[in-house]
Amino acid sequence: MLIQKCGDLMKSDYFLCDYYELFATKCKELSIENHIHLNTQIDTKFFSKFFAGDSNRLKIFVENFILMNYSQPEIQVKDDVIYYKFKDTAKENQVI
Repeated sequence: MLIQKCGDLMKSDYFLCDYYELFATKCKELSIENHIHLNTQIDTKFFSKFFAGDSNRLKIFVENFILMNYSQPEIQVKDDVIYYKFKDTAKENQVI
């Protein structure tokens, strides 16, 4: 995994070694955020590995991210999948 390779380099650097955990956490969060932007559902079984297998933390992260970044979101959780949809306000505010 690329995060691990970067982490190995960071751990060997005097100035960056203390920031590996923060770096790894932010990389994982960015990966989930990109998935949210590109899809309409997220499989908690797959992505919970980014939160040490804690699917509840993942659900909270996903719901908070969607609620904070999109207008009028609709979120549903069925089994191990979070389904969501939201308005694309960028398209609504587009000048033609």
